[in-house]
Amino acid sequence: MAGKLIFTKDAGVGTLIRICEDETDLNQSNVTLENYKVYDVSDADLLALKLGTKAAVGHDGNTVTYSDDTPGWTNEEGLQMYIANFVNQIDDFLNNNSGHPQYDKWNNYKTQLNNFDTSSLSYPHTGSLQKHFSDNSQPFYHHSQLV
Repeated sequence: MAGKLIFTKDAGVGTLIRICEDETDLNQSNVTLENYKVYDVSDADLLALKLGTKAAVGHDGNTVTYSDDTPGWTNEEGLQMYIANFVNQIDDFLNNNSGHPQYDKWNNYKTQLNNFDTSSLSYPHTGSLQKHFSDNSQPFYHHSQLV
């Protein structure tokens, strides 16, 4: 199963619009696809993107350019702000997409984020919140997956 990346059409340092886990995610995205460039992405690159250890920073019209990333939090307040921003993005989606096929997935993830005890981590913390969830067998999503 190959993932999909949706970029702005202009080659160069394009803007990553969406990460899709599969063709179903792509078809359920709230994006008019003909206005964007869609790339296949390997399972390994998809996982690295979702975990935040890799960033898709651009494309040349044929190939995606990646950079390595080392996510982490210097303090608890930084993680709390990250979670609050992510929850706000999810709220925007939920408020405007009540009948969307992924509504329940994102509503459940919002609950998971809101219930996460940020004091359970030690700081500075190396690794993304998604990596923490993955290591604890919990669902994990990157904000660029939000349809």
